[in-house]
Amino acid sequence: MSDYTKLKNAELETLLKERSLPHTGKKADLVARLQESDSKKASAETPTTAAASSTTLAPAEDEIDWDDDDTTKATTAPAAAAVAAGGLGEVGDPQKVPNQVADIDPATTEDLT
Repeated sequence: MSDYTKLKNAELETLLKERSLPHTGKKADLVARLQESDSKKASAETPTTAAASSTTLAPAEDEIDWDDDDTTKATTAPAAAAVAAGGLGEVGDPQKVPNQVADIDPATTEDLT
């Protein structure tokens, strides 16, 4: 759609939001942003289509390379602490208050008040 001047501001704003572009300003600014986006998209697509049509090679098969997996990368904070400690031992409770000792063992009491 190249004639954005015939659209209303609300429609222009919707198009800009879909393209993740700034959607505020005067109508002329909105139209200019959309036209610039179209020209960038057209220039980006042109070289790839020309390169794809000039090559006649079959697409490469998707190959799984298990050596690329990094098993030492931690995904959580406790896992990061375990990896930093060499993977040995129990990870401490990050919410535990230092020097806090329960007066009685909750497992041995029957009074739960």
